[in-house]
Amino acid sequence: MKLIDGGSQVVDDITFGYKFNVYELDRILYLQDPKDQCIYDVFVDTGIRTGTDVLKALALGARAIFIGRPILYGLARGGHHGVKRVLEILKRELTYDMAYCGLTSIDQINKNILYKHG
Repeated sequence: MKLIDGGSQVVDDITFGYKFNVYELDRILYLQDPKDQCIYDVFVDTGIRTGTDVLKALALGARAIFIGRPILYGLARGGHHGVKRVLEILKRELTYDMAYCGLTSIDQINKNILYKHG
């Protein structure tokens, strides 16, 4: 199955015509089979601002996360060193968040670390 970008707000599945709102990461859970394995490669390309956002996307089954705006902010502020600093901050936040969840490896991240408010 191939997914195509239908703009900054939705992704269209060209085979079945599904549309997913990219601002609702929990919808990624519906892309998993009964064995809790992701049956599609999910790439998150919007709304990532912190290491916590990266952790949540990975926990919901994302295979990759694209980081656009923070990188551009870093580039505008400090060039190469600004980009490097942004990546260091995101890595530190992700590492701290993983530690708070008792995780020591990216491979240990799964949806069981998440909870729903309300």
